[in-house]
Amino acid sequence: MNLHRIFILFTVFTIVLGFIIYIAFPERSLTISTTTSLYATGLLDYIQERYGELDPGLTIKIIPLGSGAALETAARGDADIVLAHAPNLEKEYIERGVLKKGVIIAYNYFIVVGPKDDPANIAEAENIEEVFRRIYQAGEEGRAKFVSRGDMSGTHVRELMLWEAAGLEPSGDWYIESGSGMGETLLLANELEAYTLSDIGTYIIFSNKGKINSLTKLFEKDGKLLNIYSIYLVNGRETEEARKFYNYVIENISELIREFNEREGATIFYPVETFEGDLKTFWDRFSTGEL
Repeated sequence: MNLHRIFILFTVFTIVLGFIIYIAFPERSLTISTTTSLYATGLLDYIQERYGELDPGLTIKIIPLGSGAALETAARGDADIVLAHAPNLEKEYIERGVLKKGVIIAYNYFIVVGPKDDPANIAEAENIEEVFRRIYQAGEEGRAKFVSRGDMSGTHVRELMLWEAAGLEPSGDWYIESGSGMGETLLLANELEAYTLSDIGTYIIFSNKGKINSLTKLFEKDGKLLNIYSIYLVNGRETEEARKFYNYVIENISELIREFNEREGATIFYPVETFEGDLKTFWDRFSTGEL
């Protein structure tokens, strides 16, 4: 038998063996579409790392998007699990039959950040509507800028609700849409020395890393800034891997959040049981577009 025939037989054997292994041991994978804040803060990476200790053979693909895009990814059948923080958008996809078995897993708060000299003087405002009115007036007078996510994310949706609550429709050169995630939006606001609405978690992470030194936290004390995170299975994509990961998160999320916060040296997210009241009541209210 010459070397050429040996090479051909070896190649065929390798292909057949690989096919047998693929059939006997198919690749196990899980795709998660998620709001960018869970990804940018590092919490989802931490959860993935811990889960990987239990199931090292599972390949997890994470798609970080604004909540609107994350939900639409699920609607296209391109995700097994969704993590989001936009109750009014989530409700729409639940009613369409895209999502099922939603569970609230964490909360924190939105904050308004801006330049340290605070040209709109929002730090003295009594409520969030007054904050947005002051920013609007300063913007119209050329004294301030505001950077919006502009991407139908959970943060952007809440921002639009807040402008509406203040009775305003922002526009003009001072109102800038980044069309990007929370991290990129904070970086742009830092560059422009502008105001923006941020989840507190991403702000803390970026601030602690020295990435947004021109910005400071200026307003946070208002119940309308409550930020609620939920996990969902995607209808028609309830694989064994998806169900196991979903159950793991629900059963262990409080411990995971506490460990993550301790590692970061700051309170980035809060476990559900620490909330004084019923988060589902607030979720229901936000899901109708009410603040």
